[in-house]
Amino acid sequence: MEFKNFSIASWDIGEHDKARPLWKHYYQGVKALIFVVDSGGDMEVPRKELKKLLAEEELKGALLIVLANKRDQVT
Repeated sequence: MEFKNFSIASWDIGEHDKARPLWKHYYQGVKALIFVVDSGGDMEVPRKELKKLLAEEELKGALLIVLANKRDQVT
């Protein structure tokens, strides 16, 4: 998506264990990261994965937005 001098590329790269090693191919040159969490599930796995992402050299200085998906389903 492009608007004036602003460009957004988005991917749903999933949460599956097999796909995680491939994430690094998607965030080269990234200036912002939107991390969507299924807040109705276990938060331990997303917490660990986000911590790994934030340690990546390519993401240093990138803005971070964390969205809690399915918040209305939390009991």
